[in-house]
Amino acid sequence: MRLVLVCVAIAIGCGSPAREPPAAEHSKPIALAGDAKPGDAATPRGARLEIRADRRVELFSILHRLARSPEYRQAGTTAYVTAVDVHFGPFAKHPAVLATAAMRTKGIGRDAPMSLAVHLDDGRQLGNAEALIALEPRWKGVDLEAYLAQVRDFATVTKLDAFFDEHHGLYEQAAAKLRAVVDKEDVIGWFDQLFGRRANTRYTVVVGMLTGPASFGPHAVLPDGTVDNYQILGLGAPEAPSPAPEKNEETIGLLVHEMGHSYINPMFARHRAALEPAGKALTALVAEPMRAQGYGEWPTMLNESAVRALTVLYLRDRRGPDAGAAAARAELRASFVWTNELVEVFRKLQRDRAGDVEGGMPQIIAFFDGLVKQYGGVLPKQPFIGPVNNAIQGDLAIIQPATGDPAVHRYARFIQEKLGASATLHMAEPDTLERTAGKNLLAYGNPKTNPVIAAVAEWAGWKITEDGIELGVKKFPGKRLVLIACWFRRDDPTRAVVVYASASDADIVNINAIRHGAYDWLVAQPGPRGYVVVAQGNWPMSNGAWVPPY
Repeated sequence: MRLVLVCVAIAIGCGSPAREPPAAEHSKPIALAGDAKPGDAATPRGARLEIRADRRVELFSILHRLARSPEYRQAGTTAYVTAVDVHFGPFAKHPAVLATAAMRTKGIGRDAPMSLAVHLDDGRQLGNAEALIALEPRWKGVDLEAYLAQVRDFATVTKLDAFFDEHHGLYEQAAAKLRAVVDKEDVIGWFDQLFGRRANTRYTVVVGMLTGPASFGPHAVLPDGTVDNYQILGLGAPEAPSPAPEKNEETIGLLVHEMGHSYINPMFARHRAALEPAGKALTALVAEPMRAQGYGEWPTMLNESAVRALTVLYLRDRRGPDAGAAAARAELRASFVWTNELVEVFRKLQRDRAGDVEGGMPQIIAFFDGLVKQYGGVLPKQPFIGPVNNAIQGDLAIIQPATGDPAVHRYARFIQEKLGASATLHMAEPDTLERTAGKNLLAYGNPKTNPVIAAVAEWAGWKITEDGIELGVKKFPGKRLVLIACWFRRDDPTRAVVVYASASDADIVNINAIRHGAYDWLVAQPGPRGYVVVAQGNWPMSNGAWVPPY
């Protein structure tokens, strides 16, 4: 039971991995991006993005997977991942892997390996180390010639190219599924309108077969001056962009985010001195969550802030206000609490300085400076906006029914014992909210036996009856349905209430076994083999707040 509770509290992707589709038949191996010669003609303006797999990206992903770099070990359990582990696992002590692990301890991880990868030619040779170091200073001081000699030896002894050729169908299939989504978008055109057209520039979208949820946006300057921008999207090998609109929006959001770095990072670097005071002050206010995400340095944090705001603006423009609001909420949850305001800054520049956003840098700098003055050294308390995962942390109060089935009381005590000292157990009474001020609440029971559940249901517009569950305009008819849902406390919007409820208290015993933490709400029904999920989702948002009724 403890493992279930941990999964509910912290795991967004706790579902089973998708089954890998069979590889398609092909007459010849796929031409991976690593086969291209530096200096190839740039993608013509207006043409679609080039979308493919990349031998160089795969090579360094494999090295970092063997070196146990966390960001390259999140791809899940799939047939491709298993094939990588079986084929390359015996070489985990190769000098290239050991050198990779040693560099990882010195901060050369995350996107730094990808920056090196895209600077290599098809022979895995680095033509211009100075250009690499100028773009990615973390490589300064590394004996790149010696390291790459080890990498080339690794590729030889592991028969790396033979492995790639063996799996060419899977690479092409993954790229084709991504292409089916991305080709419908004119992402480059949107950036052209905002920042102006860029000459001698090409764009390559790479499927990150081993990067899991991590995505990267490196770029390389080729000998002829062409800037080659890469968007490495961590979508996994067999997993494809889903036909579900929200999943497609997530894929496009990843692409816009990584492409945005190729515009924002150099632009902010040119104005580093003016951005530095506010950048340092704001980063100090969100230091802990930023370090946890790998954004501990102020330039990185500001770059991320701007790129995330651009992504919200794109989704709002191209996919509508709901998609933009959903993206904004994700950024607020990631502690980029000024996202909505920064989106408005870019929206005004889009209107007033279309094609020349850099000319509006004084407004962007003034925005960040203004935040520092507004906050006065203290980050404002943020309203709770879900999901359930974000409520099951800190000081918790578990509220059990005042009456009803004794099994529910035993279950509530069991949950409190598993959560430990951070959680206290309370009987539901009229003054429960006053007695648990400042805490997140986990309330078990039904509106008749637990007044906390009754109060939250009234605030949020929910109905929990023997004939079904209603969440505003969403109606789920059926017997014995259970609801797991979070909402903010009316008396303290920075704190949360998570409701575990049904019309019958007996049906909620063992309800925490349902994997639900990544969503705001979930409706399920008990069955002979456990609970069956009926529906799940997130509350709609407007201007950073939930909008009832749903």
